[in-house]
Amino acid sequence: MYDSKIYGKIKFKLADILEKENMSKNHLSVISNVRFDTIGKYVKGDIERVDLDIICRFCKALNCKIEDIIEYEK
Repeated sequence: MYDSKIYGKIKFKLADILEKENMSKNHLSVISNVRFDTIGKYVKGDIERVDLDIICRFCKALNCKIEDIIEYEK
């Protein structure tokens, strides 16, 4: 999760989707062509800059919308 004291929080929900779909990070890595360690960073919310290409790959591989992966909280 990214927390800006002034502007709000960005929460990454990739772990929730993987659990719901009963999918491993390794399987997502294979079908999305995204490195395993990069997926791990998104799962932990340890991201400093969002890569839109990677988000698109996740959305396609998981058949979901961007708001299923990233959430903004005030």
